[in-house]
Amino acid sequence: MTADLAERIGRIEDLLAIQDLQALYARYADNGWPGAVGDSTALAGLFAPDGVWSSERVGTFTGREEIIAGLGGGSMPFSMHLLMSPHIMIEGDQASGTWRALFALTTSGGDALWAGGGYQVSYVRLPEGWRISRLETVSAFMSPYGQSWAKA
Repeated sequence: MTADLAERIGRIEDLLAIQDLQALYARYADNGWPGAVGDSTALAGLFAPDGVWSSERVGTFTGREEIIAGLGGGSMPFSMHLLMSPHIMIEGDQASGTWRALFALTTSGGDALWAGGGYQVSYVRLPEGWRISRLETVSAFMSPYGQSWAKA
């Protein structure tokens, strides 16, 4: 195999590994339906030890323990994370990506919500594989189910 071919295959493997990592993130973040996993400990394990999870609406959690504590409270008894349109750029052992996202949510008070936006993510290759070093939620809208996001 030529060095160029090996490099191209390595890049494809990296892209697929990052896509799998982000798909696991969505599964571990989901709650309240038969295909949901809802496991904040497993979700935190997808981050680098000093990784950062950030959302303008929820707050910022640094490190796996803070991520577990911050996201493990069950404030959303139902959530479905739909991720699409990945754009991933890899430079050596670092990568960045953007994802579009649509969320179906139910709050602890029983309100059904639609939310849309995406993620801006930084990744790092560690000995155990690709991990999230920073994930930031970017909100485009959040509206009650049955109400247009244009009115919310």
